[in-house]
Amino acid sequence: MPRETTLKPKKPYAEYPLTAHANGQWCKKIKGKVHFFGVWADPDAALAKYLDERDDLQAGRIPRRLSSVVVNVSSLVNLFLDQRNAKVESGSLSPQMFVDYRNCAKFLIEHLGRSTAVETLSPADFIGLRDQWAGKYASGRLNKLVQMTRTIFKWGWETDLLKVQVKLGPDFKGATKRQAREQRNARGLKLFAASELQTLLKAASTSMKAMILLAVNCGYGNTDIATLRDSNIKAGWLDFPRPKTAVPRRTPLWPETEAAIADVIQRRPKAANESDAGLVFLTKHGATWLRSTVSHTDDGIAKAFRKLLGTTALYQRGRAFYGLRHTFATIGDEARDAVALASLMGHSDASMAGHYRERIEDARLRAVTDHVHQWLFGADGAIVTTSTGPGEEVPLVEKPLTTKPTRKGKVRS
Repeated sequence: MPRETTLKPKKPYAEYPLTAHANGQWCKKIKGKVHFFGVWADPDAALAKYLDERDDLQAGRIPRRLSSVVVNVSSLVNLFLDQRNAKVESGSLSPQMFVDYRNCAKFLIEHLGRSTAVETLSPADFIGLRDQWAGKYASGRLNKLVQMTRTIFKWGWETDLLKVQVKLGPDFKGATKRQAREQRNARGLKLFAASELQTLLKAASTSMKAMILLAVNCGYGNTDIATLRDSNIKAGWLDFPRPKTAVPRRTPLWPETEAAIADVIQRRPKAANESDAGLVFLTKHGATWLRSTVSHTDDGIAKAFRKLLGTTALYQRGRAFYGLRHTFATIGDEARDAVALASLMGHSDASMAGHYRERIEDARLRAVTDHVHQWLFGADGAIVTTSTGPGEEVPLVEKPLTTKPTRKGKVRS
């Protein structure tokens, strides 16, 4: 039997600002989101509600009426996500951070109950949630989920959405430093030996070779590399503020890194989107390697590097592309210039000296990267080494790693 369809009603008059939605309510899209104001049968009440809430919604504020009703878990987290989505649109919050908040919100709804009144929650509810996370996740993610939960409920209180301040309890906290250290010890070091990097560089595609060199030469992470632009390359140096912190960074490039980047740019396909034009790294489809939206994050760099680790038999649990940044920091620290290393890493310096320091001498920056270069390539720039343990390098009788760009074949992204 064919399914009956209900015809949407026409607007009461041409200037009526609301639209009939298929769910039986009058609605209006404001700041990219559809809001509902009342049933079809009572357009006057829907209009009155719309006019009462319009200014607050257009300004990105919580409608005043909500401060007089009992708020449940679902409405709290969804209103919080609305505000965070506005921050993403303004550029003050990363899409990846929004995804993290949204995932935390899902956990809260599933564990605490969608329709549970927030005012009825007690510390016991949050202890159960914390124990559930502790049994599933490592200390880093546990700490992040705990902090995001505290942020959501604090936001509800400070915006006057909640009538009473929710007490999460003294035991709703992240892992202790001891627990974090124990987990880190069990995972092992996020460190690559020079010989392992040599192996990876030999087996890597054109794009991945340049990415690895950037990570070990400059301490760049996935987002840094995916957002690097041609305009950041200036006569053998990279001037590229760290996207995560906006801290300025100036980094000297090794000849190998420069050659690899030039090879990538020469083979680079046309950008599929105008906004991606000028990115150093594009996939074979002309897209960015790291796509972050408010719904998900697709990290092509992490996937390609994980595949490379597998093909070279270097995969270990917990090892990822970001381990190259750990390697740069570890080896670079041996140059004994913590200030220069922090600058290269893009770390903010909250000290008084950091507040007054306007620049760091280029020679100091180069001394750190030169030290890492010698560790990786040897004193003559060609020795391939292996490691019997952290810091214990012994030479191998192998052919030197070529740094001359290869012009043959297709781009392997």
